Amino acid sequence: MGGVDRQDQLRSYYSIGRKIKKWWRCCFWFLVQTAVINSYIMYKNMPRPPHTPEPMSHFLFHLDIARSLLSGGTVRDRPVGEVQAIAGMATPGTSREHRRVRLPGRKKQCIHSRVKDV
Repeated sequence: MGGVDRQDQLRSYYSIGRKIKKWWRCCFWFLVQTAVINSYIMYKNMPRPPHTPEPMSHFLFHLDIARSLLSGGTVRDRPVGEVQAIAGMATPGTSREHRRVRLPGRKKQCIHSRVKDV
């Protein structure tokens, strides 16, 4: 026993999640944090060949995961200049241009799509 206690203890050291109002985000961050802690426990319990350095600390393990996630992305090289219009796409200045308009309350609607009062 003690696996749950160890999990809670490790989770309390470096909390990933934040105070969130949406329940599904809270569940998502809990699952991410549980996966990170489970992988750290497996990393610590993995047999090591002789003459290898000590395993990373919990903090360094978190940093290593963060670095690997951040370095995994690629940057697309886009040509600098004007954007070419796609055939059939409305361009600024045409009669089908849609713009968002502030309405009373919190909702926004397109000028052309909204229902007009008669």
